[in-house]
Parts: sequence; C-alpha cells; structure tokens
Amino acid sequence: MNKKSKAIKAHEIANYRFVTWIYWMTMLTGAINVYAIKELGTPITHHTGNSSEIAISLYENLDIPYRLFILLGSFFIGSALSGILYYDKVRIPKKRYGISLIVGGSALIFTDFLNIESSRLFLISLLIGMQNGMFIKYKGTLIRTSHVTGYLTDAGFALGSYIRGRETEFWKVKFYILSIVFFIVGGFVGYIILENFNKPLGAIGVLYLLCGGYYFYLREYNQIHLIRKRQKI
Repeated sequence: MNKKSKAIKAHEIANYRFVTWIYWMTMLTGAINVYAIKELGTPITHHTGNSSEIAISLYENLDIPYRLFILLGSFFIGSALSGILYYDKVRIPKKRYGISLIVGGSALIFTDFLNIESSRLFLISLLIGMQNGMFIKYKGTLIRTSHVTGYLTDAGFALGSYIRGRETEFWKVKFYILSIVFFIVGGFVGYIILENFNKPLGAIGVLYLLCGGYYFYLREYNQIHLIRKRQKI
C-alpha cells in the first residue's frame, strides 16, 4: 500500500470514528428523552409541542404547568452556554466538546441522587439545549443531535435534491435516516436502563462520561484532525 492509499484509508477510518461519536450523542438524546417522558411526564426535545401547550392553557384560562417554563427556559440557557463555549465556530472541535459531555454526565449522576423532580427537569433540558447547540460540522454540514423533526426535513430535502440530479446529496439522506434510527435505538436503550437500574439517570450519565472519553480518544489519536483534511485523490 503506497503513501497515498494509506492516507485515504486513514481518512476513512477517522471519518467512521467521528460519525460514531455523533451517532452516540444522538442515542444519548433518545435515551434521556425516554427517561423524561416516563419518569417526569414530558419530552425534553419537543418544544414546538410545549409552546403549543402554553397557547392552549392561555386560551382555556388554565394554569400553565410550571414544567413548561422550566423546559423552555433551561433549554434556552443551555443553548446560550453553547454560544459562550463554541462562539468561535471552529472547524476542528476542541477539548471543550469532550469536557462538556463529561461535566454533563457527572451532573446527571449527581442530580439522580438528589431525587428532586424540578432539578432533574432543569438539568436534563439544559444539557440537551447545550448539546443541540454544539457547533459540529460533518462534510461541511452543521449537525444537531437532538432534533428528529429537523432530520426528517433535511433527509427529505436531500432526497429531493438527489432526485433532481445532485448526486452528492445522497450521503445526507443516509446520514439523517440513520440518525433517526439511532435516536429510536437510544430511546429503546433508555427504556431498558429505566427498567433495570435503580438510578437510571445516573446510568445515562455514565454513558455521557464514556462518550466524552471517546471524544478525547479521537483527539489523542488525531482522528478529529484527519477528517478535516482535504485528500486530493
């Protein structure tokens, strides 16, 4: 194998490992969303529906559930934190990406022992808001890891573009559909954790720690930088 072939092979392996990290985060979002639905009675990635619920409550003169304000406010704060952390929008993710996941996972473990519903709701929504705001680019496309509605839209748009003759768009169709699949798989895993662990949120927190550790593995072995290099084939 010549030098050029080795470089191409190394790029392909790095690309696969980086995508694995993205899908891992998507699975974690699916798991934590199922936890929120089953344990806290509300999804934390569905703020279109939450906003509609506020409108319904206002029209019917009902007390607006406090959880909606916690959900929307904490998600917004989490997104603002992302803006503070990732404001420079660098093409190559830095250490702060892995640190954010590790800190978030540690916070989930700690919060699970507090056993206070409002604190869990706040932290989970804040974490997902921050995670969704991460500036992650893959093949020039900005990736969000908690927005299935967006995945459906992007997959459909990419498919339409492919049908119209833009063959380079087909990878997006596969990527977004797989993202939806991994979100569902993550939800399934979340349900298994919920049924088999006394501290399910803490168990999900451990998976966040591992995900952050995997990111540092990618950085340590230069996998993040390799996928950014333009190979002249």
